[in-house]
Amino acid sequence: MKHNLRQLIHRFVFFAILLLLASCAKTNDSEPPPNSPIFAGTTAITLKSPAHAATINTSNNFNYELPAEVTYAVIGIFNANVVTSDSTISNEANFLYGSRTGMSDFVRGFQTQATLHGYDSATKNFKSPNSSPAASSGTYYWAVWGYDQFGNLTHSSPAWRFVL
Repeated sequence: MKHNLRQLIHRFVFFAILLLLASCAKTNDSEPPPNSPIFAGTTAITLKSPAHAATINTSNNFNYELPAEVTYAVIGIFNANVVTSDSTISNEANFLYGSRTGMSDFVRGFQTQATLHGYDSATKNFKSPNSSPAASSGTYYWAVWGYDQFGNLTHSSPAWRFVL
């Protein structure tokens, strides 16, 4: 009887540990996307795809929802998570590609990878004509931010990570 009780306790402890380990395991599929806008105090822009933590290829597009009050928008692709301070990007060296309102191939709410431009930190603008280099595999982050008709930063999305 004592032996059976000891076996039963060991089995219970074993299954409790397995259950605990399974509940602690975190995969990319279960990782919730960040939901705080990259710029504090701004209204959220909704990102649609690629989803946070998705693995994509060069044919995937970037889809997002811009509210009507956003007059001027920017989409940015970074090779590190986006860091901001007040209304500026602190890690501008990680800002690699993107596009903005006013560029001939910019489409509101939808950007193909082929229409992303290299970002030039010296001019603080995108290179034109399109100078986006061939895609290289790695981990990237994307975000969108927008300005009202007076040039005030009013909206921004969270930064979502993707793997190319």
